[in-house]
Amino acid sequence: MAEIEPPATVVGAFFERLFAKELATRYPDKWTLGKGSQKDLHHLPDDSFSIELKTSGQPGFSIYGNRSYGQELENEAAKKKDKSGYYITINFFGQTLTLVRFGWIDASDWVSQRASTGQMAGLGADVYKHKLVAIPGPYQLAAPARLLKGVGEKLMKELQELKIQTVLDLLRHQGELRGRLQALQKDARDYYKDLYQ
Repeated sequence: MAEIEPPATVVGAFFERLFAKELATRYPDKWTLGKGSQKDLHHLPDDSFSIELKTSGQPGFSIYGNRSYGQELENEAAKKKDKSGYYITINFFGQTLTLVRFGWIDASDWVSQRASTGQMAGLGADVYKHKLVAIPGPYQLAAPARLLKGVGEKLMKELQELKIQTVLDLLRHQGELRGRLQALQKDARDYYKDLYQ
């Protein structure tokens, strides 16, 4: 599949289906692939525990829904059922899993793009900080260093010159770093300290 370089939306949809299928295979009396208006992961014993999956293959660690996620529905009960609930969010970049989070997102947390032509809805910083919990693991260290907050084109070139490709490369780098690179390494070591010893 990597050879044909499918778009991120295809990879995300494929991952969602595989994840749901695996869960249903392991726990057939508890989980199934959602159909119709059901969440992506339908919890058979109690629908209130059903889970929506959201993936993003865009650079960074944000998650997006389509514009309808940020639009008010006329029926408040339907809004709560359709858009509020438990979520597993998955960020990936190319073929690398970069961040998995779990939490509860309310329908009102989704904010549509302001432009009338915008097709996406996003989440505010408070949602990422207080409502979604990162599921830590060594996979996070394989994320490209270019995805770290504050890395623009200039800093990315400096990282490439130093052969720093991943977060782990940055954490392990022993040479002297100055200015923004030094600050980037310090922030990364603080953030990933539980994964990197």
